[in-house]
Amino acid sequence: MIEFLFQPIFLKVIISLILGSFLMLYYFLYCEFSKSKHIQNKRITDLEKIIDKEIIRSKQILEINLTLNQINEKASEKLDLVKLRKKS
Repeated sequence: MIEFLFQPIFLKVIISLILGSFLMLYYFLYCEFSKSKHIQNKRITDLEKIIDKEIIRSKQILEINLTLNQINEKASEKLDLVKLRKKS
């Protein structure tokens, strides 16, 4: 039985099976890597789109805030004028 393990044909079969399993493992790992890379790229593009939308939204909020501040300043000036007219 032990003699059979050391025959050249048996060793060649074992070595080829080991190499084949390594190649299959490499292939499956490469496929999984490419899938995960594709998913990661899609996530990055989606996040970039979300960031762009948030930047636009923040700019709009800033513009609205500035407009409201200007309106508030004008209203407070008019209120001060009304108070001065009431005193006099």
